[in-house]
Amino acid sequence: MTRPVRDELLVFGQPYVDAEAIADVVDVLRSGWLDRGPRVERFESEFRDYVGAQHARALNSCSAGLFLALSVSGIGPGDEVVTTPLTFAATVHAIEHVGATPVLADIDPETLNLDPPVSRVRSRRERARSFPCISRADHARWTSSTGSRMRTT
Repeated sequence: MTRPVRDELLVFGQPYVDAEAIADVVDVLRSGWLDRGPRVERFESEFRDYVGAQHARALNSCSAGLFLALSVSGIGPGDEVVTTPLTFAATVHAIEHVGATPVLADIDPETLNLDPPVSRVRSRRERARSFPCISRADHARWTSSTGSRMRTT
């Protein structure tokens, strides 16, 4: 019989919820606006201004964000999207959901970045229109842009 690596549960990500956050949730529940509404519109507006963007949209998941990013970029049937296999399944699902074809490129084991560089990646099929877009999700707190651990508190 193997012994567990640790005696306590290792929490992957624990949210911080204080009394103010709970009160805000209660206010939203009592308002009758559970999905869109004045609080979401205010958040989108404040976030858009904070980051200096023309548009901002609050979504319920990263999966929805990947789908939206691909859609507004005009990626669809006939396009190929290069991504890493070291990602969450939603990355490939979003590519397929817009009708594009995922092309998985290997990663460098040291940096966790795509290897070889995307410019050298070739699909099994040559297409008249190929859109070399890299779509990725952070995996287990690793960031593929630096290959270093992301700091969590």
